[in-house]
Amino acid sequence: MLKKSAPIFGSDLKNAVKAWAITLKGRVVSGAYNQVIFEDSTTLEVENVIPATGF
Repeated sequence: MLKKSAPIFGSDLKNAVKAWAITLKGRVVSGAYNQVIFEDSTTLEVENVIPATGF
């Protein structure tokens, strides 16, 4: 996960994150079917993935 907070633009997303309606995760290292594996070895079953590369 990020060591310091990253800027989130727009109030809708920021409010959803604060309300725990969205789960922020670290780097994905692998995936199969509807499951992704993160760098901390946790897994998550997903329906959608929103790739974010930063800018």
